[in-house]
Amino acid sequence: MRLLIDYRARDEERRARGEPVAQLGPSPAFANLKWLKPVYAGDSLLRHRSAGNAALNSRPGWGMIFVRNVA
Repeated sequence: MRLLIDYRARDEERRARGEPVAQLGPSPAFANLKWLKPVYAGDSLLRHRSAGNAALNSRPGWGMIFVRNVA
């Protein structure tokens, strides 16, 4: 949370100087995002597991990992 607050403060400073600021929002993959109960410091909000991987033909020695995230 502290990092988010600091990021937003830097954005406000950029706006005040007339600099462009990125427009951010939830990932397009979010559907029906709801907070069903309060979130407290120390709560675990995210589970993830590897869903596969693939080599990149365009970059030998590199690959992609596909991850399934559930919050």
